[in-house]
Formats: sequence, C-alpha cells, structure tokens
Amino acid sequence: MKIDLITLQAVNNYGSVLQAFATQEFFRQHDCDVRIINYARKDLYDDSRLWPSVRNSLRGSILKLPLRIADAVLRHFKRKKTYGRFRNEYLNITKDKQYIAAKDFEGYESDADAFCTGSDQVWNSFWNRGILPPFYLSFVPEGSYKFAFSASFGKTEISPEEVQETQKYIDDYRHISVREDSAVKILNEQYNYHRAVHIQDPTLCIDPETWRKYAKHAIRGGVQDDYILIYQIYGFKDKESRKNFYDYARKLSEKTGLRILKYRLSYKEILKAVFGFQLRKIILMPDVFRFISLIDNARYVLTDSFHGTAFSLNLNTEPICIYPQRFSTRIESILRLTKTLHRHVESYDDFDILNRPVNFDEVNQILNAERKKASDWLEMILSEIREHKSH
Repeated sequence: MKIDLITLQAVNNYGSVLQAFATQEFFRQHDCDVRIINYARKDLYDDSRLWPSVRNSLRGSILKLPLRIADAVLRHFKRKKTYGRFRNEYLNITKDKQYIAAKDFEGYESDADAFCTGSDQVWNSFWNRGILPPFYLSFVPEGSYKFAFSASFGKTEISPEEVQETQKYIDDYRHISVREDSAVKILNEQYNYHRAVHIQDPTLCIDPETWRKYAKHAIRGGVQDDYILIYQIYGFKDKESRKNFYDYARKLSEKTGLRILKYRLSYKEILKAVFGFQLRKIILMPDVFRFISLIDNARYVLTDSFHGTAFSLNLNTEPICIYPQRFSTRIESILRLTKTLHRHVESYDDFDILNRPVNFDEVNQILNAERKKASDWLEMILSEIREHKSH
C-alpha cells in the first residue's frame, strides 16, 4: 500500500521530526510504503539558509554584534547537521523536488494509493502564518482517497472565516483523526464533520521498546547519574518570568538532590549558563535519538512542551508540566487522558509535585489501549483504500 504523506517534517525541532518519523514507522508496521512529500513553508525554507539566520542577529547592541553573528552561524550549521542528518537518514522524503508554495504542486504526479495529512500542527493557522491549502491536500487529484492521521489545530476554536475558507477541503476527507479531543469538537460543531476520531500523537502510537531500539546507541546519553532534565521550548514573556522559571528549577534541584540538565539550543545560551545559571552538564542540541535517551534516563522532565510530556509518559519518566501561554490544549489533553493532570504545575510555589507520582501501570494500560485504537482505525482505513482501488 503506497501512501503519500504531507506533514511538518521541515521544522527544526525534535517533536516535529520525531512525529514525522513515528507516522512513517507506524504506517510501515501496517505494511505501508510511505513517502513524505518534501514540503516546507516559506519561512521554514528561509530558515534552512544561512543569510536569514544571520540577518536576525544584526538587530540590537553593536557591542554584542560579533557574538550574535558567531552564535547565529554556529547554531545554523548545528541545526542543519542535527535535523538534516536525521531527515536524510530516517525519513523517506521525496528527492525529486522541494515544494515551497501552493503553486509548486501544479501538475503533482504520484502513484500513491492514498494521500494523508499527517500529525503536528498542520492546521494551526497561527504557526503556519495563514491557511496553507497543501496541508489540506488541495493538490491531490479529484477522486483520490484522502485521510488525516492525528492532525492538530493547536487550539480549541477557530474563526468562522477560517472555517469558510477550509470547509471544502475538510469535506473531501474520507476520514479524519485528530490528536486532541478539542479538535473532534471543532470538526463536529464548526465544520459539521462527523467522521472525526481522537487518535493520539504518532509518537505515542510507537511503543517504548521500539523507541529504545532506535536510541540504543545512546542508552545513557553520555550522562552517568540521575538528573532533572529541562526541555523548555517556548520563550518567556519577560525577564521576571524567566527568573521565576529558573528559580523554580534550582529549588527542585535543591529539594531532590538531583542536578539539572538542560538542552541548550544556541552557543550564546551556553555562555549565559557558564556565567549565570550554573549547570554541571550542558547539552547543545543533541542528536535526535539521543533526545529520547536523555528523557528515558531522567528522573524528572521539567517541560512546557507537548512532546516533552508525551515522551516522558511513554517512557515512564515523571513529567513536571508548565503550560505555555499559547496552545496548551494538547498538553492538557494527554495529561487528562492518562489521568496525570496532577503533574501540571500551576504556580512556581508548587513543590508538592514531588509528592504526586505518576501511576505508570495505569498510564501504560491506557497508552496500550490507545495504540490498539490507532491500529484498528488505520486497518479500517487501509481496508477502505483496498476497496477504493478495486473500483
């Protein structure tokens, strides 16, 4: 069974490339030959080149300009190496052409049996800087079999104008699965689309032992003792918020006797860490599967990330979740599903979180049931595709 998949694989962060890999892996486990369409939004395409990365560093104090430029250059090549190597080695991406704009899809040709909109926030018009028709499979020939696997709007409600613009695309999907229960409500109530089901993020559809198999080259991730891992991906609204976050992390370290480990995404941040927030171990944008190993071997993961939360639960590491200002519904959704809402920290005075452990036996039982639900749903889809082909 040949499936053409469009998703957000071009985003340079761990969650995006891993959800693309997980979708590909999950489909392969069901005997599908998956091809990921090499689509990158214009801003992501620009982000892949050196000049746009350096250009942003030219703003600000002249005294710090050399440091900012050096940081931008080093960070750019590190990102290209980390994520580019992963995409080249582990993702089956179309090599013949890269698609940047909707017009690039004109005359799109494929021998696929079906077309799929993949996971991540493919239908989030805020992050996508507008409505992007290719993520709704606008380019697919009429009469083709279209479905969505664990797609996300990233919010609990969308505007009537957006519904009006995208209604024709949604109506053309044979089946849609979404990764938040709130998205089922959007489709039911705003689109009047009643074939939507709630399927977990594809990273959760892959069992922990499969993830460990891929991460086996970094069992301890180069770390020899217990630690609290910080995976913080959203910016702070002001300096006070940043201070409060790191004060909280330090106090957690003091109360547990565990050292702090933090992913550092830039060389500039390492200098800040050396002269400010002291860490015994700094990890600069580790390889993608090492990311999984570091979560797997942490005692706690302090995070504002959905995928930081999801991998923690899947790998049975205690998450400490801080909701971001925007688009926190997906974190809340997975915590509610796994009966772990008590792992959400509502204030930086909450150290009782250390006394509210996760019942991982219950979490594992729930996630196993969700994996079976996803498998049964995909098998239903594949059965329909085979019937569609026969006609």
